[in-house]
Amino acid sequence: MPMKSAFRNPHSEIIRILLIEDNLGDARLIREIMAEARGDQFELERADRLSTGLERLAAGGIDVILLDLGLPDSMGFDTFTSVHAQVLEVPIIVLTGLSDEALAVKAVREGAQDYLVKGQVDANLLLRTVRYAIERKRAERVLQRSKREWESTFDAMADWVCLLDLEARILRSNQVGEEFVGVPLAEMVGQNCCKLLHGTEKPIPGCPLQKMLQTRQREIVELRLPGEDRWLMITVDPVMDNDGTVVSTVHIVRDVTARRRAEEELRRVKEFNESIVQNMAEGIVMQDSEGTFTFVNPAAAELLGYRPEEILDQRWTLIVSPDQWPTVRDVDQRRMHGEADRYELELIRQDGTRVPVLVTASPIFEEERFAGTLAVFTDITEQKQAEEELRQSFERLRRSLEGTVTTLISAVEMRDPYTAGHQRRVAELACAIAQELDLSEEQIDGTRMAGLVHDIGKISIPAEILSKPIRLSELEWSMIQAHPKVSHNILKTIDFPWPVAEIVFQHHERLDGSGYPAGLMGEEIILEARILGMADVVEAMASFRPYRPARGIDEALEEISQNSGILYDPEVVGACLKLFTEKGFAFE
Repeated sequence: MPMKSAFRNPHSEIIRILLIEDNLGDARLIREIMAEARGDQFELERADRLSTGLERLAAGGIDVILLDLGLPDSMGFDTFTSVHAQVLEVPIIVLTGLSDEALAVKAVREGAQDYLVKGQVDANLLLRTVRYAIERKRAERVLQRSKREWESTFDAMADWVCLLDLEARILRSNQVGEEFVGVPLAEMVGQNCCKLLHGTEKPIPGCPLQKMLQTRQREIVELRLPGEDRWLMITVDPVMDNDGTVVSTVHIVRDVTARRRAEEELRRVKEFNESIVQNMAEGIVMQDSEGTFTFVNPAAAELLGYRPEEILDQRWTLIVSPDQWPTVRDVDQRRMHGEADRYELELIRQDGTRVPVLVTASPIFEEERFAGTLAVFTDITEQKQAEEELRQSFERLRRSLEGTVTTLISAVEMRDPYTAGHQRRVAELACAIAQELDLSEEQIDGTRMAGLVHDIGKISIPAEILSKPIRLSELEWSMIQAHPKVSHNILKTIDFPWPVAEIVFQHHERLDGSGYPAGLMGEEIILEARILGMADVVEAMASFRPYRPARGIDEALEEISQNSGILYDPEVVGACLKLFTEKGFAFE
């Protein structure tokens, strides 16, 4: 009776398999397996030497490689290395007679999709392995596509956005940086930002970087480049490690030369012919020291829906809603001390509608006494619409990323039905603990995302090991222990706004250093990983596994209580116990 296939090709295309195998008998057996298992889905080619296999791969069109490590012209791990170096995007399944645990672990860590030993592999296992190898590569390509879409949005920003180290060297920049400094993007990385802007590594006078390092808060300044008639508005934000140490800085640089020049000219507005001002497209108003309008040009009146004479001698409260009065009063106080302002405001038109404007306001002094304000209104309605479109674009990207993560979760759960829903339940508990510890929304979101994908690395582990009902061998256990690293390798390619890859990498570490894969201790383990690791233990103990019945939530809570301060963070343990014993938390 023909064997029922364990393989279902969801995309209905032919799977092209290259078998690099010199043993004719083994090759015949594999061909028979593929033929019986819906052979119309497979196209199997064979090469009996490494050299001929590499020649076939160079021609392209191969979906999966079944590779014997013992060939007439190559032996051992060098065989895998030669093939993997030529086709990084094609999944390789090692199918060999070499039963070498160290070699198997090495092959998987270096990129093999699986390591199967002849004589220990049945037809179903082989077919499942081929299937999961292809699906994993497809998932990786989806993740890469999501990353590219995010980077294209980053490059589309109108301002120069760059990441600098604490020595002001550029670590990363968007495309706009080329326009600012006239240097190709590839050549910018590693160069001093100040030197690129004005030819010397000395900090630009007034640069907010040093002040930001002291306050560890956002600093925004406008400054003039030495020796140039060029003004920049620089926003500096700190990038901090988990312990609050500033490790790098994000700079947003905008050339505001045109606006600064306009402000300088507007300071001398009384010297201009009034007809010039009257015909300007920008809305221009002047106020006395009490905030009463003394001049309104036609553009400002038209913007507000009044005639100029209807605004004159009225106070600024006529065109500003009460909810924005505190903002106006704050900037008025700064102008009285000689500071110019640039801020956004919603003005009220005569018909009651609101119009968003960019206000550029400069103080007017007469004989060293504050006499009033000169303000320019720029209608930014279109800009606000563009910002909303950009926000919606980011939201779509976020939903796309979550859809990809959902797909990855499903891929893991399909391979291990005993832990179906495990990642979601762990994420649920981890988020509840993070909220109980009063972590920030950003940390909670990062913990949730890490929880949802923390076992994605198990996609590289044969399904029969995941569901094995007896004690694992050393080789099998080493493959299990490798899954945080595999998860890290998959997730690090995605530019998450949270340290998801690092959280997942560390979630099996323990306070006393007994965890894996890196043997981290204490504060070396980031807080989110300590939360996720303990949530993982509680859910796993409370749930059924093929090698043991469910132990129940009481035994799980007893485990973390007894090992509080030894394996698990005491604060995290306390928050978890409170959730279950006082707040009625239960897994959905």
